[in-house]
Amino acid sequence: MVLPPSPPDDAPRAAEERWLDALKFALRLSRSGLLLLVDHARQEALGELVEALVPEHPELDVHTDVRRMLEVPHGSTVVLVPRVEDADWLNINRPLFAQRELKVVLFCDTETTIALAQRAVDFFDWISHRVECPNRPPRFAVAGIRTVLAARAPGIIWTGGDLRAAFATARPHGKLHEVSAALPYSKMADEIREHRHAWIAWTNVDSHFRLRRVRWAHAEAGHRTRAILVEPAAPSPGWWPVHGRMMNIREARERLESAGVSFPGRVAALHDCEPEALAVIQSQGPYYTEGPVRNSASSNSKVERLSPRETNTASILRGEAAPFVPRAFTLARLRELCLQEFLALGKTITEQQQPVSTDLSIWTAWFGTFSSFIPANALPSILTEESSCAVELMLLRKFDQPEKWSALATLAEQLSDLDAAEHWSRQALAKGWIGARNMLAHVRLMKGHPEEAELLLQEELRDARLLDTEEAKRSALVLELAAVVFQQGKYNEAEQLLRHELSRFPQTYPQIDSSRRRLLHRLASALRKQEKHAEAEVAIHQALKDHPTGSVEDRIYLGEFLKELACVLMDSGRTAEAESAVKEALSIIGSTLGTSHLAYIEALYDLSEILGRQGRLGEAEELLRQAVISSQPEQQTLDIFHARLMNIFASILIDKGKYDEAEKILNQALLIRNSLPLAAPLFNELQEKLLEQLANTFILQGRYHEAENVLRRAIVLVEQSSTSRVIALSSILLSLALVLWRQSRTAEMEPVVMRVSEIIMNIPRDADANIFQKLSALATLQQELNNPQANETARAALKLLDQAPGLARSTPPRFIDRLKAIAQVSDNARQP
Repeated sequence: MVLPPSPPDDAPRAAEERWLDALKFALRLSRSGLLLLVDHARQEALGELVEALVPEHPELDVHTDVRRMLEVPHGSTVVLVPRVEDADWLNINRPLFAQRELKVVLFCDTETTIALAQRAVDFFDWISHRVECPNRPPRFAVAGIRTVLAARAPGIIWTGGDLRAAFATARPHGKLHEVSAALPYSKMADEIREHRHAWIAWTNVDSHFRLRRVRWAHAEAGHRTRAILVEPAAPSPGWWPVHGRMMNIREARERLESAGVSFPGRVAALHDCEPEALAVIQSQGPYYTEGPVRNSASSNSKVERLSPRETNTASILRGEAAPFVPRAFTLARLRELCLQEFLALGKTITEQQQPVSTDLSIWTAWFGTFSSFIPANALPSILTEESSCAVELMLLRKFDQPEKWSALATLAEQLSDLDAAEHWSRQALAKGWIGARNMLAHVRLMKGHPEEAELLLQEELRDARLLDTEEAKRSALVLELAAVVFQQGKYNEAEQLLRHELSRFPQTYPQIDSSRRRLLHRLASALRKQEKHAEAEVAIHQALKDHPTGSVEDRIYLGEFLKELACVLMDSGRTAEAESAVKEALSIIGSTLGTSHLAYIEALYDLSEILGRQGRLGEAEELLRQAVISSQPEQQTLDIFHARLMNIFASILIDKGKYDEAEKILNQALLIRNSLPLAAPLFNELQEKLLEQLANTFILQGRYHEAENVLRRAIVLVEQSSTSRVIALSSILLSLALVLWRQSRTAEMEPVVMRVSEIIMNIPRDADANIFQKLSALATLQQELNNPQANETARAALKLLDQAPGLARSTPPRFIDRLKAIAQVSDNARQP
């Protein structure tokens, strides 16, 4: 504060709401010029000031250039908004104010008042009265929040400004609770339930995925309208934009004056420098006319004149209208317009063969407000149009049946939201839905927790046996359990489980049904992983024998079985036969599902891998290029596969020395991965592989510094994973050790190698090519460091070769000779 408060006998300091009365009183008393000071001025209060003064001073304008005081009419009343640099000019020209008998309200921020007191002492001494400007938010922001609540709009999109200040004024007794949209879905829903009577301000809404979750959480909790998206990065159709951003008064006055608007400073102030309102006034230019000024902060008279009569009222419902447009209507009229547009939009959606996703999103957003006006038969037709909207609509419906939660879990899984799928699976389980445990197991598996999934499926299978469930359902459970066990690398356990289930079928069974064929298919995979190629081939041929082709499902399974046969043949070294089998699968899948289907693209990849093993990299590259183009993601569900396919394509390009193209492909795949939900561990595993592949590209080009940075990013990602990723971590650490070695940084390399050794030597060492490669690389690096553990590591690698003849056949002899040299063993010593 520069000046002390006025003494009580002069003009008592008014309470905040009476600050304008003091100014009006002083202006009434003066018959000649005077200077009044509004200290600590904030632009948010300028409109309120001008609105209070205009009725008694109709010629009033707001000036921001002090030199305009030379031009204003004699005896005028003006509001002057000076700057710090204007202090000298005002001090020199102070007689001007007395000579022209100007009544000037100086609207000064703290810095300007200090400058006047220090550099314009004579001018400052002429100030006859001072009031302090209250601190308050823009009135249009307050009115916007109140309008959204009154209209029961779905929610607010806050696009800038001081939200807490605007909210405190709009809802003085309300509570604003801030929540991050980055939380797991169940915690988001809990936050809303725990603060049912508060307004929820969502931060970190940086993707459509997170926005969708916010809407679902509010729908599930039955909490609507009192939701605010704080500067979201994703649009939310149907929600209404509100903000507290003001255009600078100097810029606002300059724009309106250039457009030919009369009293430009006053007009700008009366509209609180709201950017959208001023843009409309600027477009009207000299044709803009002011109406009577009503001294009321809640009046909508100003914006009524800005909204043309032919306003597209549909834009209000859609949240596409300028923020001031809804405020131009009375509350009753606004609600009536929104209802009419909502019903019209619903009719449009029903009539469309392929409704626009934005229309569905808007209709869904407003459903909670106008659900009582929806015909009973309208909801099911819209529910089938788009999964994300179907989820929100199902949540808004009040029935609480197990089938509801199971359907929601299925839809969430399809939309790659595993957190929500788990949350609703648990809801279904609590409500007693029979298949809930199975669904929950599937979700836990997808989230990278196969051990939990295995326990859940074992419990489900136990119940199925106790309840004497029909064979088809029991076999399906066994297949799922075998798949979980298989994914954990427990191939022998998967084999025993499948053989036990197959033994329940009579040996003289006249026909092999679909369930048995699928069991045989999975058994073949388990046998192949154990290098039991002959048995695997017998099993898959049994599955293929007299396979029906009558239905689409039959042909899909036939294609899958042929792909497994190709894998068995390829692992047996019979690449020509494998190529023939996968080409037959391609023909069947392509004619059944089309050449852009995921299954067809997977088969293309299998064929490219077979060609690559034959050294036909050119043909493999062309096939993968075709697959990458064919799998361009049109839907989110395809994105993850497309990114994985790009990673495989990049490996072929690297093998052919096309490093620049490989780097470009990998960066594109990383962009796809980053657009997917962060909560899915399988997606994080893909990101790890992409980063490791990108680092490999840099290593092969000698760009070791870049490779090191990428590998350290991958290490952080693995270490932050919620699941055990020791094998992936060891692989990345080995690559980092190699990079450090190539840069002769052996001191830094040694602790990395020690960490890899601790990991690899403590994990189960089944006959696995991946583990063998890591042991071999570790032994080599240990030898370079003269580490005595190199001998033990090499022996462990050679032991794996003894356990897996197929692995030994596929390993180049020079690698085996190098391992034997490190292990210091002879060929005779390795004989069993």
